This record gives sequence, C-alpha cells and structure tokens, in this order.
Amino acid sequence: MDQELNVQEVPQMPSHNICFYKDDKQMGILDFNGPKMTFDGDMEESAKLFLQFLVQSFNERLIQERDTERKELELELLKLKGKAIGADGYMQGRWDLIGEMQDIILARLGK
Repeated sequence: MDQELNVQEVPQMPSHNICFYKDDKQMGILDFNGPKMTFDGDMEESAKLFLQFLVQSFNERLIQERDTERKELELELLKLKGKAIGADGYMQGRWDLIGEMQDIILARLGK
C-alpha cells in the first residue's frame, strides 16, 4: 500500500547580507542571518566602499538642498533690500546681492 506523504516545503528565509565589492571581487560581507551580526573580509576596504556608496547616494541631495537654501537666501535679501531688480539694474543689483550674501555667511561663521 503506497502512502502519499504530505510534505510542506519550508519557506527559505531571505538572506539579509550586505556585500562589498571592488572590481567584481567580494571584499567583505556583513551577515545578519544568524543570532548575531558577523563580518567576514577586509574591514578597511569594505568601510571605504561603504563610505563611497554613502557619499554618492547623498551628494546630489546635499547639492539640491544647498541650491534651495541659496535661492531662499537670495529672495530674502531682495525682500530686505526692498528692491525689485529690473533689466537696467540687474548686474549691479546682482553684485550687491552677492556682497550681502558674503557678509551674512561671514557673520554666521563668526568672521
């Protein structure tokens, strides 16, 4: 008598690793799958690769934030000066504004 076994497949847990590669070679691996996190590989090189990743990831966002702050500061300075720079006074107004921005930045830096 043949009995059919009802075997349930055990689902595989996802692998929670962070791997660091340089030139298609694995330099290190952070393994979160066990009871504690472990690291295997070249710690110094992996740290450099991780920091390079962070810099690349956030560099564009930081530039965008600085540009936004610069535009907001420029608008605020224009409001403070009470000037509406027209076509005739555009360049002089722009140079005046740059000078004022430099003064504000130096004041913030305590110079």
